[in-house]
Amino acid sequence: MIIKRILGFLFLALAIMLSLAMLAQLPLIFKAITGLLRIFTGRLDAEQFGYSIGILICSGLFIGAAIALWIYGLKWVKRKRDIAE
Repeated sequence: MIIKRILGFLFLALAIMLSLAMLAQLPLIFKAITGLLRIFTGRLDAEQFGYSIGILICSGLFIGAAIALWIYGLKWVKRKRDIAE
């Protein structure tokens, strides 16, 4: 029980760090999104397309990991109340 609580705090700390890292990379993500919008203009080569898709996939994985860490961290930190109280 205590191990899950400690892991919960560690998960929350990691989630905070990942969230701050994602905030720092927001300009890069917006640049990748605007790069993908160039598909409709016809001025996008294969290298830019691969770069934009790679950035978006990596960002999606970071967001998914941060969400999972938040969920499990909050779930494991909560104290369970005894029924006898």
